[in-house]
Amino acid sequence: MCCSKCSFDNPAGVSFCGNCGHELSKRAARVLGVKSKDRGTTLVLAILLGLFGFYGMGHIYLGRAARGVAFLLTDWAVSIVGVVFMFTAILWPVGVMFFLVSVGLFFWQILDADSLVRHYNKVLEETGNVPW
Repeated sequence: MCCSKCSFDNPAGVSFCGNCGHELSKRAARVLGVKSKDRGTTLVLAILLGLFGFYGMGHIYLGRAARGVAFLLTDWAVSIVGVVFMFTAILWPVGVMFFLVSVGLFFWQILDADSLVRHYNKVLEETGNVPW
């Protein structure tokens, strides 16, 4: 835990700072410069950019870049395959199925980003450390 008075990095579980003796509390343990993530910003990024085919931007804002890029690339792959099938005379129903998968992925990335931002803020408030 980081001391709020002298910024000394103390081992987890101690009650007093090993450098200055200041009492450590869960609220005082916040890492300097680390703030909670705004839920509204996360959802705006996930929804608005998702509408334009940029899935996972809420995840990237939260520091989960690998997951965000996975959502982005998965959607692009599903969309490209879906468009190819939609313009094929016989296989257009398969293209529609790919479109529905993309819509499901859109809502999943929104719900997942919302869950992650709530988890991030809860862990930060309780421990003073970022969860990942």
